[in-house]
Amino acid sequence: MIKDVKFVGPAVGLEFDLKLGDLVRVRYRDTGSYESGYAEETFTGFISKVPVESETEPGWMLCMWCIETASTHILSPKLDIIEVISESR
Repeated sequence: MIKDVKFVGPAVGLEFDLKLGDLVRVRYRDTGSYESGYAEETFTGFISKVPVESETEPGWMLCMWCIETASTHILSPKLDIIEVISESR
């Protein structure tokens, strides 16, 4: 049984404390119409790249290795709903 699940995204106020290796489930914003809500399908994977801001790299990107598609997904915490299933140590 999963306890103390954390959500990240617009519906919960953008708590951004994801770490490399966290197991997450993501619901993407519906690409057909951003006004209609979120896609039904969820994707599960591990956080593979976390944002690093520095003078040489001012931008940031959050990536997940998706188990279902065996590919890298770019996550948008301001748009997507990200559910932390298990935190890495």
